[in-house]
Amino acid sequence: MLTGTTTPLLMGCSIDDLRAKLTNPDSPLAPWWKHFLTLSRQEPRFCSPYAVLAGVVTDEPAYREIARAALMRYVEQREEAEISNEAQYHTHVFAAPLARWAIFYDWVADLGILSTDEDARVREMLLSHAFIFPLQHLQSRLRSFDNQIMANAFGAAAVGFILGIKRGDDALARRLFTSGLSWLHELLGVLPVGGYSPEGSTYHEQVVQPLTTLSALLVEETTGQPVFTEGVAPSNLPVLKLLDTSFKMIGPGALLPGWDAYGFQYPTIKCGLTYLARRTNDPRPLAAIRAHNMWYRHAHPAWEIDDRLWTLEWLDANIPAVHEPWLIPEVAGSLQDDARKIRLYQYWDECGGVPSSGRSQVDPNDITLEAFESPIILDGNGNPPREVLPLPVDDIAAYIGERTIETVQEYIFSAWGAKISRQEAAEKAMDGSVGISNALSFDGEGWYVPMAPRRGVGEALHAAGPLQVVRGNATAYYTDRYDVTRVTRASALVRGRYALVTDRVRSATPHSLTWQAYLRPEAALGDGRAVVHTPEQVHCDIIPLQEGTLTLTPVEGYPTHPGEKRSVLLKHTVATGNDVRLDVALLPQRRLIPAADLTEGWARDIAGRTDSVSLADAYLTDPCDAQDARRRFTKTVTLTPGADRYFLEVTFAGGEFELYVNGQTIAPTTRTRGTWEASVSCLPWYFDITPALKDGENELVLSAPYFHGETACGPVTLFTEVAPLPATVERTGVDTFRVTIGTETDDLLLEREGGIAPWLDGETDARYALRAADGTLAAAGRPARHLPIAHRSLLVAGGTDPCRAGGGGEHRGELGRR
Repeated sequence: MLTGTTTPLLMGCSIDDLRAKLTNPDSPLAPWWKHFLTLSRQEPRFCSPYAVLAGVVTDEPAYREIARAALMRYVEQREEAEISNEAQYHTHVFAAPLARWAIFYDWVADLGILSTDEDARVREMLLSHAFIFPLQHLQSRLRSFDNQIMANAFGAAAVGFILGIKRGDDALARRLFTSGLSWLHELLGVLPVGGYSPEGSTYHEQVVQPLTTLSALLVEETTGQPVFTEGVAPSNLPVLKLLDTSFKMIGPGALLPGWDAYGFQYPTIKCGLTYLARRTNDPRPLAAIRAHNMWYRHAHPAWEIDDRLWTLEWLDANIPAVHEPWLIPEVAGSLQDDARKIRLYQYWDECGGVPSSGRSQVDPNDITLEAFESPIILDGNGNPPREVLPLPVDDIAAYIGERTIETVQEYIFSAWGAKISRQEAAEKAMDGSVGISNALSFDGEGWYVPMAPRRGVGEALHAAGPLQVVRGNATAYYTDRYDVTRVTRASALVRGRYALVTDRVRSATPHSLTWQAYLRPEAALGDGRAVVHTPEQVHCDIIPLQEGTLTLTPVEGYPTHPGEKRSVLLKHTVATGNDVRLDVALLPQRRLIPAADLTEGWARDIAGRTDSVSLADAYLTDPCDAQDARRRFTKTVTLTPGADRYFLEVTFAGGEFELYVNGQTIAPTTRTRGTWEASVSCLPWYFDITPALKDGENELVLSAPYFHGETACGPVTLFTEVAPLPATVERTGVDTFRVTIGTETDDLLLEREGGIAPWLDGETDARYALRAADGTLAAAGRPARHLPIAHRSLLVAGGTDPCRAGGGGEHRGELGRR
């Protein structure tokens, strides 16, 4: 019997507690629950899992019937499902939802909504599907960490437990549970180091994170093994580590790192964040959900639209978000600041090596840069033209061997029946090369890929007040071809405003080095620097600080996201040497200043029905009916434009979103399409509305189609344009710099090696140090016992290299002022 004290499988609380949390009108979850119920009524097919939770919580006849219909529709479409491409060729995308529907059945089995015949049909379908698809697939796969294997193991184990143990003793079901559980133990015992799946941030967030969370929950609840906190042998990596890595990947600009096949993407999966907060009592993941309005967009974790369902079950708190710098020594480090939504992301994750690194691209201290919700330095998927990234087949063959090239040809023929040329085989063998990373290349060989799997290591993270530094060692990536003994990169974020990147290379013989980065397409050369002006109205000066040759080359087709499907490749090549230092300054500035927050007070019209709404949460009160009717939002703004240019920002919008100003259609300045033509950009929409403005009252109209509850969502902000401040960087010594932006000047010391040495009006033994424009002093990297005499009283800071000292991979210096 289902009672109020029952704790359903994987729900994490009793029915009474869940009802109290969700139905309390004073709860911060109340608007989300109301929205959830509306979608379960109005979108019973698209949001079919919602109906199950609605039926359980409300126990109202209408929702009970919707839940029954959802389960029976799953049964009635059985034959169509079994011959689908997904079931036949991509069993994992069939098996993971199967597991959840087995769990949903378990939730409603005691509600009395199914007749005896319907109950039998549901049970038979679940058992048959689990036997025919996930179990057979598991028996044909190698035992290694893989989201596809985990999906099938989860499907087999969930169905087997419910029908073979909890709600029956069917022999086949018990076999399913035993086999699936065995696989889950093995997979959880080999979680990837650093808690990061090498398939990239998007797949990690969309598939690996939710699938691992649900699978680990099933293991804990059915066996009592504390896999979230203690892990499983031999790795003994707690599953909470994987969830924490997922949380850290979300930057202050509401983007995931762009280093995988999908480029920069908006984070949508909330359930893993809520469970992380629940188990650790750390409210920061919940703050990220609210700060980035992650409830707004639909999410399909591991191929089912149930993210909001699990989120509501596990969610509890509401606090401000703070994005702190972090380091995962095996994967990446992030320097970031909330005020300017700036993030410098540096990574050194494992690459696969020749003959194909595939998704595991070569990322030797690769970096990306975002500021003010705008990507500036890009990464992602795509293949630059051969005139941009040459792949000389003879040089490649001399490195990897003719037999490797022949092996690629043989594989393509055996798998696809296709014959490819020697050149094509060489190109496939070097897929994911260093030439498509924002890193160093040696001797002009952008085609280089290590011969075997390689990864770097994060050596240190320091956060001393206004000075954040991360250092990674990428030497191992290069040793298969080059006689290097050191390849390190230290990136510093200063005052949350700008960054300096320092590369150090030592080798037995001299090499030519090129510092390269793929920039947004709107880039040009000027005065010894590259200047980027993004469609989101962010200006960035990129200034190399060594003598060398600086070039910009347009690149078509790379990367595919954030939407332009093109970029500009910056290359800075310095003189040949065997002990080389390269320093590059990255100085982003927003060309907009807020003039007015227009989020509140819009008149909404839906098929002739009008009301007043805030665009912060209008989608939560959309009735989700009249689904063919566009939603129109109207607001009047009084302006005296003068000589100013005005831009309007809308944070979330759909593919056919339109803006009218005084009846005039305004096209966005940003590209609004996503990775494929029917998708939507993950970036905010910007409109230059200046030409349509007039003195006095101006009518703004936003028109948005309805898409399963999504229409448009704020904040909505009016900006005026400003010119960027002049920015200069002066090298004052081998490892010291003076950075001036407008009237503010900072003095920096970066990557100093050795003992006590002069700096400013004194001396220091710090490895990194800053005297900010306001006189604040910060130092890190060594004890920093010696400081410039005139400023010694300002500093209570310092640090060590935690990885070398055996620490936990992250250090925060404490900065104080007398």
